[in-house]
Amino acid sequence: MMKGTAPFVKCCNKRYMSCLFCCSKAYHPQKPPFGKCGYPNKHKRKYNWSEEAPR
Repeated sequence: MMKGTAPFVKCCNKRYMSCLFCCSKAYHPQKPPFGKCGYPNKHKRKYNWSEEAPR
């Protein structure tokens, strides 16, 4: 049994990386497409309901 190394090894694996479209650090490379910007799709994700309502 190893003492003190098992939790450290789990923390070293990089699961999330920065997105190349929006530079968010929540991109998970094994689960594309990214919900925030749509990477790796060609066009950036954008919906008109996400914009602020006209006033």
